[in-house]
Amino acid sequence: MGQLTFLLLCVLPAAMLFSESCASTTDMTLQEGAGGKDVVDAVLGKLRENCIFSDDRLFMRRLAYVETRDGTLYDTYSTSYNGGIWKVDENMFKATQTCPSYISTECSLLRASSQFQNLEWTKVTWSDLRKPLYSGVASALYMLLQLRKTSQQMPGEVEGQASIWSTLYRPGSSSLLFSQGASNATDLKCRGKMDVAFVMDSSGSVSREDFTLTLQFAAAVSQALPVGVDEARVGMVVFSSTARVEMYLKDHSSSAALAKAILATQYMGSGTSTFQALNLTRTQLFASANGARSGVRRVTILLTDGMSSSMTNTANSARLLKEEGSIIYAVGIGGYYLPELQAVASQPVCSHVFTLDKFSYITAILTEIQKSTCEATIVIPPDEEVEGKIPEEGSDDTIETEEPGQDEHVEVDVDCGEVDAYVSYKNSNPGPALYDEFKKAVHRQPARLGIGSRSSGSGRMYVRLIARRLSRQEAAEKNCDGYNYTVGSKPNPPPTTRPPTTTQRPTTTQRPTTTLPPTTTKPPTDSGLPGCYPSPCTPENIAAQRFYFPYTLDISKFIQCDAFGKTFLMSCPAGLVWNQVNYACSWPRRR
Repeated sequence: MGQLTFLLLCVLPAAMLFSESCASTTDMTLQEGAGGKDVVDAVLGKLRENCIFSDDRLFMRRLAYVETRDGTLYDTYSTSYNGGIWKVDENMFKATQTCPSYISTECSLLRASSQFQNLEWTKVTWSDLRKPLYSGVASALYMLLQLRKTSQQMPGEVEGQASIWSTLYRPGSSSLLFSQGASNATDLKCRGKMDVAFVMDSSGSVSREDFTLTLQFAAAVSQALPVGVDEARVGMVVFSSTARVEMYLKDHSSSAALAKAILATQYMGSGTSTFQALNLTRTQLFASANGARSGVRRVTILLTDGMSSSMTNTANSARLLKEEGSIIYAVGIGGYYLPELQAVASQPVCSHVFTLDKFSYITAILTEIQKSTCEATIVIPPDEEVEGKIPEEGSDDTIETEEPGQDEHVEVDVDCGEVDAYVSYKNSNPGPALYDEFKKAVHRQPARLGIGSRSSGSGRMYVRLIARRLSRQEAAEKNCDGYNYTVGSKPNPPPTTRPPTTTQRPTTTQRPTTTLPPTTTKPPTDSGLPGCYPSPCTPENIAAQRFYFPYTLDISKFIQCDAFGKTFLMSCPAGLVWNQVNYACSWPRRR
């Protein structure tokens, strides 16, 4: 693949090879009236990264769906109600507005965070909650306030959360309303390549019965993974005074065989040499000779009940493991030592450390650990090139790497497909609703990321890659069948290179029967979108007969799709702005 890219650079004019970028940052979490899964996920990503209700056990994700179907219900943004996606009533909001002592820490975090624009919560008004981010913050603060007032913790299972919802958030409502909706909110679609290591404490302070519970937990987490030679590989290290590899990543290629092997693991007893276990995970379990792969999600899940024999050695061993690309989740149970868990876990520690009072509570974090493992970022060194296969259903991965130097960029090259690349330098979960830069790579036309000015000096670069195959007809026309993409660091082109302004037309597979346009004073004119702006006229939206969308760069405009997936940028009459609730241009709302 690298040779192919080099050949293209030599033969074709540089202007023909690369896509254009959107220079301005897009943040739909601050756009009034915005909604949808991507917006909700972006809000929750900001909350977790800033340690605001990060131990919600997926409650906030479920709540958004239960209350407003992620902001897509018709009455989410009615003119008389300002509670937003999470439907925070005015009295609920006012309970948080003074930042009482129960939530004073979170108010301080908001004030100190650039992601929240150093938000002073006491100056926020209820009408601000029409912005998804503010609605999410208000909901999180209100739930924290209620839980802490009543000395409760958020349960992990849906039934327990439904009870909390019906007593603390929607008093008098039937818990069944929450239970029925919540199951659709966290549907786990776990796919793609990943290498997962369980590091299990089998020291003398862990009873045989409790050790069996941790094995059952590891087996249950594994059941959610697509175990297979070309997908998820799972290994295990067990430790007490010494450490041993119980199974390598290459040992089991089916879920049934893996679960059987996990449950058959023998108890050790004795001391707690956590650092030896982490060293063994890095040097042997994650060795290529034993089944480890480069360019895939690499996740380590440590389960322990107490302080190790050397916190210094343990923290150093964890640092080396993280430097080689592993995300570490630390689960402390019973007599855990929180500072050590925080020293071991990946950043931010609030979303990578889980603590439980008893081993019997371990199922409370099962779904969250499964989801976190499946959605972990792929950490790649700056000097490595990673290849990804594009399955028939497409792929969705997030990579993390060092921010490229001034003379370099990260390049995404694709064969027989298209890749939407959303870049952020401060948010680890970029996507269609939140990004600093967007580019599209199409068949043999790479996308260059990280050239020019950047929004942050964090030193890290996060790229979400949403890839899809070309249709069979398009693949035949282009005589390709590779269906893969590569990501790697490349030197910048000469300064005279200028990108073209092209708009990629989405592939459509079916035509809707009707199109219902809003009233407008001008006929549609073809496209008008910047070449880098992601078109919402996808086959999925067309099939669902969704044809009108806000244009995030200018509220006086909107995007219209036709029955064939063609994109039009429309302008409202002078003085009017687009209203996504009514699908029409209207006067700006007065406060």
